[in-house]
Amino acid sequence: MKNKIGLFIFLAIILLFNSCKKETNSSTKFWTPSKAEEHYKNQNDSLKWDYKMFLEDLQSVNEKSQNPITDGVFPVANYKLLGANSFKGLGSASNVKKINHKNISYSSFFIKKNDLNNKVLGSKKSDVFFNILVLTDTLDLKNHKLSSSEINSRNHPNYIGQGIYKTKNNQIDYLAFKTADNSSFAIINMRLFDLKFGSTILIAPQKDKSLRSLQVKMPVMEYEELDTKIDSLINTQQVIDFFSKKSNI
Repeated sequence: MKNKIGLFIFLAIILLFNSCKKETNSSTKFWTPSKAEEHYKNQNDSLKWDYKMFLEDLQSVNEKSQNPITDGVFPVANYKLLGANSFKGLGSASNVKKINHKNISYSSFFIKKNDLNNKVLGSKKSDVFFNILVLTDTLDLKNHKLSSSEINSRNHPNYIGQGIYKTKNNQIDYLAFKTADNSSFAIINMRLFDLKFGSTILIAPQKDKSLRSLQVKMPVMEYEELDTKIDSLINTQQVIDFFSKKSNI
């Protein structure tokens, strides 16, 4: 009996230790439930708003955009409430590649290294969290009326980007976002993609006006190596085959 009681106490101590360990690990994370609650309270508190940034945003309130969702001007909590170095900037990148004489346009969104993502990024300077590669049958490199993209930080520490690609008979609308808890999703023409299964989405419009998609996993990469990584990707047989099908535009 004493042996059984001793074993029970030992197991109880192990379970308690593991429970405490989990709580300690979760408490070291930046985006805890208490931090999230505090942040969203600040969003509703006019005393915490960044009025300088709000007035700057108001200057562009009448600017028209091709993007799927109209930008609204909302006052938001000062970024520094989450830490002086919690935000270092973000950006988008785009280019055009070729596969077997076909044009492949891509757009990417990235977040620069800051105090919130530095442990995840390690030695990397930025985090490219979304790439979209679209097969297109028409380009407008001069006037840029057939494509558009933007990324916005006004949901800091969550970030959202959007854009469009126009083909002769179709339009690709896309939106992607990354949250403070390191989750990321994309919506492309109302199809939802969980980016933990691959941050890179390939889209091939079809001759019958339907779409085909291919989700590809790529390692965490920074903006500075993006174009080289895309070159490597489009030279893989899987991607060549996907964009070379006869049913594609």
